[in-house]
Amino acid sequence: MKSGWRIALALFGLVVLAGEALPEIPPYLPERRPVPVREKDYWIQPDQVRLTTVDGGPLVPSEFVEIRSLNDRQWRFSGVVNADTPDDEGLDVASYQPGFDDSGWDHIAVPLNWYVQYPQAYQSPNEFAGRYFKGCYRRTLVLTAGDLAGRRAILHFGVIGYEARLFVNGEEAGGHHGDFVPWDVDITPWVRPGENTLAIRVVSDFGVSPAVRTYGSQWARNDIKAGLWQEAELRLEPEVRVGRVLISPDLSEGGIGVEAQIFNHTAEGLDCRPAAVVSSALRDSREPVCSSVEFPAMTAVPGESLLRGFVKLNDPVRWTPDDPHLYYLSIYLRGADGKVLCARSERFGFREFKAKGKNFHLNGERIYLFGENLPVMAFGGRGQTREEEESRMAKDICGYKSLGYNILRTAHMPALPMFYDLADELGMLVYDEWGWAFTTVIEEKEFARRNDQELTEWVYRDHNHPSVVMWSGGNEVTHSTSPAVKRQLDRQVDLIHGLDRQKRPAGSFSASASQGAFGTAKLNTDFVDLHDYLGMAGHPWTRWNSSFDNHYRRLARTYAKNEQELAMPYIIWECVGFSWGWHRNEAFKLNDIYDYAWYVKKEDISNWGEHYGIGLAGTLGLDTALKKGVCAGEAPYGRRILGLIRQNLDIQGFAPWFSNPGLAEATIWNQPVYCGLRNEAYLPPRHLFWGRAYTRTLFVVNSTNSDLEGLRGELSLAREDGTVETLTEIPVPDVKAWSQHLGKVDFRLPELPAAEHGQLRVTLWAGDRQISRNFHEIFAQSAEVMARPIAAPRTTAVLDCGPNNDVEATAAVLRSMGVTPRIVDGLEGPFVDFDLLVVPAIPRDQRSPVDEGALLERVRQGGRLLILEQGAGVAPVLSGYRVVPPGNTFVDLVIPEHPVFRSLNQECFDTWEDEERGYAVQFVLSPFSLNAVAVRGPLLARPGVGMAVMEAKYGEGRIFASQLDAVRLWGKDSVATTYLANVVNYMAGRGPLYDNVQPLVEVSDRGQVADSVRLTPIDLRPYANRDFADESDKGGPEGWTGQGSENDFRMMPHGRVYVGKIVFDVIDPATNNGKGALILRGAERPKFPAAICGIKIGGKFKRFFFLHGYAWGTGGEAGRYRFHYEDGQSADCPLVEGRNIGDWWNCRDMPEAWIGITGVNGLGQDVGVFVAEWTNPHPEKKIVSMDFVSAGCGDGGINFNNTPACVPFLVAMTGEAD
Repeated sequence: MKSGWRIALALFGLVVLAGEALPEIPPYLPERRPVPVREKDYWIQPDQVRLTTVDGGPLVPSEFVEIRSLNDRQWRFSGVVNADTPDDEGLDVASYQPGFDDSGWDHIAVPLNWYVQYPQAYQSPNEFAGRYFKGCYRRTLVLTAGDLAGRRAILHFGVIGYEARLFVNGEEAGGHHGDFVPWDVDITPWVRPGENTLAIRVVSDFGVSPAVRTYGSQWARNDIKAGLWQEAELRLEPEVRVGRVLISPDLSEGGIGVEAQIFNHTAEGLDCRPAAVVSSALRDSREPVCSSVEFPAMTAVPGESLLRGFVKLNDPVRWTPDDPHLYYLSIYLRGADGKVLCARSERFGFREFKAKGKNFHLNGERIYLFGENLPVMAFGGRGQTREEEESRMAKDICGYKSLGYNILRTAHMPALPMFYDLADELGMLVYDEWGWAFTTVIEEKEFARRNDQELTEWVYRDHNHPSVVMWSGGNEVTHSTSPAVKRQLDRQVDLIHGLDRQKRPAGSFSASASQGAFGTAKLNTDFVDLHDYLGMAGHPWTRWNSSFDNHYRRLARTYAKNEQELAMPYIIWECVGFSWGWHRNEAFKLNDIYDYAWYVKKEDISNWGEHYGIGLAGTLGLDTALKKGVCAGEAPYGRRILGLIRQNLDIQGFAPWFSNPGLAEATIWNQPVYCGLRNEAYLPPRHLFWGRAYTRTLFVVNSTNSDLEGLRGELSLAREDGTVETLTEIPVPDVKAWSQHLGKVDFRLPELPAAEHGQLRVTLWAGDRQISRNFHEIFAQSAEVMARPIAAPRTTAVLDCGPNNDVEATAAVLRSMGVTPRIVDGLEGPFVDFDLLVVPAIPRDQRSPVDEGALLERVRQGGRLLILEQGAGVAPVLSGYRVVPPGNTFVDLVIPEHPVFRSLNQECFDTWEDEERGYAVQFVLSPFSLNAVAVRGPLLARPGVGMAVMEAKYGEGRIFASQLDAVRLWGKDSVATTYLANVVNYMAGRGPLYDNVQPLVEVSDRGQVADSVRLTPIDLRPYANRDFADESDKGGPEGWTGQGSENDFRMMPHGRVYVGKIVFDVIDPATNNGKGALILRGAERPKFPAAICGIKIGGKFKRFFFLHGYAWGTGGEAGRYRFHYEDGQSADCPLVEGRNIGDWWNCRDMPEAWIGITGVNGLGQDVGVFVAEWTNPHPEKKIVSMDFVSAGCGDGGINFNNTPACVPFLVAMTGEAD
């Protein structure tokens, strides 16, 4: 992987001008934080603990336990057997017996995931019909009489995945299940001096539904491991021994609570005197002994006893990420004669971690969580040595720590035990995650039985690690469709609360705050955790704040007492992304429309996990995605999105999904004091003009426990030639702890003659100490670009086909460049008198008709037609093309060598100076064709490639259409201005046209053509049940889909509305008792009606057109329109999500539907309703009525299960007579 700073430069850095090499402006990054290098002998190892008892005698706890490693290749293995059942089917049960001849079996290493040696189930899953995979391990264990004299033989397995039965000398000695938890089994009753045969029967699977267990990551089959894939050993311990020890630091009391199991394997009770010593784990500690205490005498009964006590410590050093001080608690028992019977040492750190109100506190002080995600499935079972695994883990932890991260999540399952040891030693907090990931269909009773045991073993295993500060019950578990899943999620948190003596915060699962994806029910949780990849998926990055506000309001309605402010911490533990779905192609050719079109076709099969490059065309550009890789987005989008998160004081921690310990730009967003520049919409400066004065907001976020005093700031400009010029000194007032300062900054750029890329650098000092820095990449151009006249421009006309102010705005641009246009009527012309005809920029669908035939005839004869940015609807002149949302901040240049991009490059077409959303394009031309010059590419989970710029040959002339927001941002955005000046020069000037242009690709009008005389809108007024507006969050009536006043469709036009040639009658709720739309029930709105029946039709029709859509899609059937004929027969029009009915939040054309009406709601979201047509199979029959039926309506022929169904709606419908 290339280093992060080179990726950032490749995306943002600089522009190639006139063939020059790309200059490099290094990113203005804080220094990495030093991570102390601590050799192994810095710490006292468990077998090196040396103590003195309360009686003054020496004590070495490790001498009471002899450990023999079973990690070797002395194991034999049967091979993997595939079967339909988890029992002994397919296995030779004789192999459990001592006399079995296993000489024909393979040797296998332990630890090792057996699929490493037997990879067929990974590589060719379709060859295996059975759901279960099984195998048997065997080995000989040699013990002497001395080994067993007064000692217990205990086998310890780090993990056996998934279910094991152990046979010792042919007798079953126990069983265990769990892919992530240890098993200790006492085999003393079955062993004897001499050779002993161990046989372990193991069963695993890749996911059986309904599930009875957890599986961990489950991204792919090879994330699931099987067999003895963690360490194995034999432990010889005394008959009386100390078992599990749980330690709970108490800062207020200055000591630790202790709970320890005492096992007595003799037949009689034993009087003993327990005692404890707390000693430093640092070899060179000045205070080696922190405490020595004797507990009250006790009787260890046969079996298990429990020792509880409190140990007061002498001035303990608190464990923190900056000073990860560790101690050993050594517990020992003395008999009546004073002899030590047994001892055990357990390492711990003296720290507390709590959730208090909406914040987290470490050792009583508030802490902000700078997090990352560690995919721990990459460690363990792959054939590496312990030293190799440890080295990799330590390198990753140190890398993250040097970047300023202070916490790692073990996604999506518990990590190897050594990881927690390293985190303890290196000072890295851990968000410890259980292995319930994605599984949503469970057999509840059996799942609970297994899961309770495994989760208990996990909590006990990790309990004493000071690095473990938070628990996660799993990852992305959908509970909206299953009450059983919800019950078990809540049960897990109750169980963790009961098991964890330290009372650390426990989260239901990572993504619990993503209610729209996983469920809206109130969960049993101590904090909420959002997953949102906005920016890479769904919506452009500039929509982050409005999207988060929507998430927050929904959560507040669920969890806040006043439905306003959460009283628990809010974290975001997956965001940004750009770390999966690598699809490389160094041979991809820019400026080749056929190469680009090949990838556009791949969009049909691209998805979240495999985007084939085209899925990143809306964020990185196809060329960057294919040649530099998906990780090219980590640095730029990390700085953008994580920068927005840092400015939101309702968020107490975050973690991008990069899993990249080498990403240098992380030092920016992980600064405890974070500063930068933005406008009122939180957008950074981007495309400016030389010599102009600007005002922006300086923000300073103080995420520390100290007030900041004596502050001063500086704004400087770094240029391509390597020079750095101070633009202004910034006075900054004191900033209180955990607060944010906002202040205006006025600055002026120097007067320079040529376009250039640069950086605006912000530096913040407290006295003489630099405490924060940031940088914003800019493009700057001379304002003279707006007034450079074109020599001998062509005769030009601007068509009068829109509001006067829009026509004049376009004409003014032309006049500023020496082109004197005439304003001519769009229907009357005359057109023949002009070389260049211009359809003016009309931002919304407000244009008047034009004489398309006459315009095209003039172009065919050699004229030129320039169409500037248009609002949604049918594209003027370009028959069959539609102008559709959504817009985007990023436009991908298909033909970057085109003259209209002169002195610009790809980096220029990313986030423009649009004051609200930073969009470079609001609407695009659809569908994509070989005429594309630049496109608005898709985002993950939001498909659709639309043309932002297109050019076509037509007869002897040219058509050039630009949807970029260039006229609107003329004189405001230097890139938009430079581009538009290039376009005007290209079309109105006398220079040569770009030759590699295709003839106009004609596309079908689909169902948009209809005879208006034969159209009859159907009266839906008596059947409407919802308003387009929702005022429920303001105490008013609930309308639309019930998501609040900012997330409705109140901008819906009323009355006669034309979509192309089709007329609809949209109800005005004000004239219909507040009802305008017909909306049915679905999973998110189960109380809405299942069907609306008896809608009067009363006539013969050959076709119907529907203006409709849905909310909360599930990918299935949305419902049906059921038509009842006069003869008693009926016919159905099935509604299939993504085919003939669309998601109102995802405006795009579909195979059998197209965008009808669009708008922007209160969240700043492009929303829309769609037009679909249905051909009546019996136009000769009179239709009496129609039923609008949801997918949850159990009346025959549809999915009767309401649980996964969307919420469909009908706004209007029109019939076409034969």
